[in-house]
Amino acid sequence: MQVSKASPSSAHNLGNTTPDPEVFTLNPPNPLLRFFKKVDHARSFIGGEIRFGLLDIYKTIEDGRRDAMEGVAKFSWSGLPNPAHYEGSSLNIRFILCTSHPEAERSVLTERFGSYIVRINEPIALLDRINVAWCEHPWASGPCGIAPVVYNKGELLERNPCLVPP
Repeated sequence: MQVSKASPSSAHNLGNTTPDPEVFTLNPPNPLLRFFKKVDHARSFIGGEIRFGLLDIYKTIEDGRRDAMEGVAKFSWSGLPNPAHYEGSSLNIRFILCTSHPEAERSVLTERFGSYIVRINEPIALLDRINVAWCEHPWASGPCGIAPVVYNKGELLERNPCLVPP
């Protein structure tokens, strides 16, 4: 990993593409980027001090990142004799480490999150190191993963074979 200071010429545009979550998890973009306001925080991250945020915090955060629907899922099984509907969020505590796609709009991200950028050149190696530490923690309910944020609030998605209808 390395720290660099963003410059105006480092802007890229991700556009409206949404990566396939299965492909992304198995093969995340390389590198991923993490933005910091202070160089000391960027150096601490490289040194192994990684700050994770609770998913629930993003529901109440005070700035423009606030999202009351963060982590809420809705399921509907309407093809049953007695249709079932569910809305809620996981009962498991979720910790989030936000990173950015290398083609994301850097000028927007540096303005919002800071101009010190850490390039995570081997995201899977970092994930493996996080998993070693996390799996020893008493709150661990399974291994960590890398997944893109999918912006699909309120959209109907394809059937998920992992969800068994009631």
